[in-house]
Amino acid sequence: MAQRRIQSSCATVLIAAGAALALPATAQAGSVLDIAYTVDVAGATVLNAQYRTEINANGFESALFGKPSGGSDMFAGYKMNLSATGRVTGGKFLPGIYANDRKKKGKKAKTTDITWSSAGEVAVAYKDEPMPLPPAVAAALRKNSSDPLTAILKMANSQQDKPCSGKYRVYDGKDVFDLSLAFQKNFTLASTGNGDGLECRLTWTPVAGVAVDRGETDAESYALSLVPVKLSSGKLMHVPMQIVGKNKGMTVTVSASSVTVDGQAVNTSQSQ
Repeated sequence: MAQRRIQSSCATVLIAAGAALALPATAQAGSVLDIAYTVDVAGATVLNAQYRTEINANGFESALFGKPSGGSDMFAGYKMNLSATGRVTGGKFLPGIYANDRKKKGKKAKTTDITWSSAGEVAVAYKDEPMPLPPAVAAALRKNSSDPLTAILKMANSQQDKPCSGKYRVYDGKDVFDLSLAFQKNFTLASTGNGDGLECRLTWTPVAGVAVDRGETDAESYALSLVPVKLSSGKLMHVPMQIVGKNKGMTVTVSASSVTVDGQAVNTSQSQ
């Protein structure tokens, strides 16, 4: 149980880590952002991940891929491949198609697909077979709910005026959960000498689905560091550089190792 929870939490943290990665809806057509992450559990690197998003005037494509690093038994043979496409309408990001492909060593690959209609109706397929929504999940979904990768874009789009704020209802095909951000303080950036960095509190709260059915109802809280970078369009966005929290008594740390905007490397170092 502990291993499954840590794997799930790391995936959730990586998803939430993109909360400010996506470009604003007003960004130039075809703008692309790539960021590489490493995941450490109890001081040992167990997972490498890559987040990528591209947005044009009418829609978006996002992806998050993760694979194990080193000899970690916890993630041995574990691969995560998330993707999403959707629409940009009236400056808002709307979910369309979400896919979660995953594989563990010695086991068959599993796929979960979610389709969001223009009316907000949700259809789920597991291994290409349609599955009815559990009553508790259906009751928890709201009109503004979305898949994890679309939630990333929604978060980014709502942080411009008041950073580290908002609550977002998310459904990944198994669980419904809320992602919440709260402002903590500013910190200084080495590149500018200004206190433009942000420290936030990120909270993941289960609402319905597999985790709740198993009695896993505790909220998880993480310290999130964001730094602003400028897009080629002149717009600013906040890039998550580090997320730190605990799960089952072990420290989980997600750190960005590289950031590029439209193919150009970005310096996001902090002042010591």
